[in-house]
Amino acid sequence: MKDTSDLKSHELTLHYYKQDIVPEKIAKMRNIKLETVYDHLLTAYEDGEAIDFNGLLDEEVEAHILEAYEEVGEARLKAIKDMVYDEVEYWMIKLTLAKVGVLD
Repeated sequence: MKDTSDLKSHELTLHYYKQDIVPEKIAKMRNIKLETVYDHLLTAYEDGEAIDFNGLLDEEVEAHILEAYEEVGEARLKAIKDMVYDEVEYWMIKLTLAKVGVLD
């Protein structure tokens, strides 16, 4: 088993995620919020890690976010957030945009 003692917080989350542990379980194991798990995965993605985001969000939510993205015309988070359901969090928008390759 890999020594995880020197990993940064987001790297530890990624380590568990790559072991096919679902985000909800990672949050419980690490005693962190689910949103923090997703933020960690996005940080790892921004650091150049290849991450499979498929299946993390409901397809209807993703479609709604992508519709707003297309209407806005660029990856402006606040503008997209203003157009989607109130229940949609910023991490959901970032994750969806990362999944389709348009998150800077």
